[in-house]
Amino acid sequence: MPFDLPRLIRDLLHQERYPHRPPEVHLVQTHISYVLIARPYVYKIKKPVYFGFLDYRTPEKRRHFCLEEVRLNRRTSRNVYLGVVDISEIGGEHFAEDSRNPVEAAVKMRYLPDEQMLFSMVEKNRVDDLLMVRIGRAIADFHRHADTSPEISRYGSASTVLHHAMENFHQLEPFRGTTLSRDRHAELRSWTGNKMDMLTSLIEERVRKGKIRDGHGDLRPKHIYVAGDFIHIIDCIEFNPAYRYQDVASDLAFLCMEIEYQNRPDLANIVFNEYLAQTGDFQMVRLWDFYRVYRAMVRGKVASLTFAEQEMGEGGRAAALAQARRFFDLAFSYITRIPQPALTITCGLSGSGKSFQARRLASRSGAVIIRSDTVRKSLAGLEPRSSARSAYGTGIYSPERSEQTYDALASLAEIILTAGFPVILDATYSRKRRRDVVRALAGRLDIPFGIIRCTAPRNVLLERLRGRRDPEEPSDSGPELLDAQEREFEPLTPLETSFVLD
Repeated sequence: MPFDLPRLIRDLLHQERYPHRPPEVHLVQTHISYVLIARPYVYKIKKPVYFGFLDYRTPEKRRHFCLEEVRLNRRTSRNVYLGVVDISEIGGEHFAEDSRNPVEAAVKMRYLPDEQMLFSMVEKNRVDDLLMVRIGRAIADFHRHADTSPEISRYGSASTVLHHAMENFHQLEPFRGTTLSRDRHAELRSWTGNKMDMLTSLIEERVRKGKIRDGHGDLRPKHIYVAGDFIHIIDCIEFNPAYRYQDVASDLAFLCMEIEYQNRPDLANIVFNEYLAQTGDFQMVRLWDFYRVYRAMVRGKVASLTFAEQEMGEGGRAAALAQARRFFDLAFSYITRIPQPALTITCGLSGSGKSFQARRLASRSGAVIIRSDTVRKSLAGLEPRSSARSAYGTGIYSPERSEQTYDALASLAEIILTAGFPVILDATYSRKRRRDVVRALAGRLDIPFGIIRCTAPRNVLLERLRGRRDPEEPSDSGPELLDAQEREFEPLTPLETSFVLD
């Protein structure tokens, strides 16, 4: 038994200290918590630590933050957080879920098997595109309903964002030369400051648009569990609201950065693009590198703090050192990435597989997908998932609205391309003049241009359009539109055919 652990924790490693008498008890430690796995439950006890950004030094504070942890995580995890329970000391021994003489508090949760954890599923290659789409939608839905207010928005100001970003480098000073080289510490710090100068006006604009929300703060693959139809998101930050009150782009970037840390940028791209399709928040692309660097630095800092804990043992400290260095390497890769903008459009009737093919190409190339359905509804002041079905050529599908939509597609593409990301415009592009506009844009920017040509037999198109029943799907296209689309479709010219991607 590890006698360097507190007596309370040593006592709770015994099965008889729990009312349900689990068959065994396992301890997992983080730098801020003891996690006791006593199936079918988990008990999380906060360590009496102080890190500047976190203060668990008194029993009262630990209990308060246990209550906050349950309240906040119930937003995104159905029936997982069961409540806060007492740990009592009786005759010098400690017992869980005992209120006779409380000396500590614990968060009680249902046990979630590791095989349901997104991190494990990615590691074991047990994920598919549809699951990543579901996760992107779940996060978009969470952010859509998350609280915002003038008080919350205050934390998203450019000065506050800069403070938190630079705080990482200050807190990493003791680790320069161990977990992070001195040269890279200086380069990453300089890049962060320079990037903030460029993004200040955009960040302040997002504050005005209500993009600062009471989010998760620690959105990682180890905190997402897949249980049948449910996506459980657990372990949000409760100890410091400043780390939750943030731009939604920062929350999403954390998850995508960590999936990239697992060497699966293709899966991160699917989550990212589904989130954009559900929210229409293409503005966040310009912040993407900044927040991925920031989040990688946060994770490297946390691993560095774990490395400094002697009680983690040599094996745990060695693993933390390797982890910290990998996160810092990933952060450095973002600031040194070579921009490879390219512009690709889809071309085909509704139901011909344009979105599927766009997603396949984007997951390989890291492209940002801009869907005409999302942009069209945004221009009309509608949510991407709202229904706007109307007769072809009327409502938001009138010729005037369609022209506005295709103009907006080109404008958004230029913004994202100049930020250094490849773009795929997912639309029918049935008219040659609309295709000419984007081909000219690629020529003006001197970047590669391509066309994904999608076709399918008419009976297949009708079957697919009749089968569209997904309420999360931005497209309103139905079988009634097919005849009109076929009438107006202008085939690719020989010149355009030369741009078709194999």
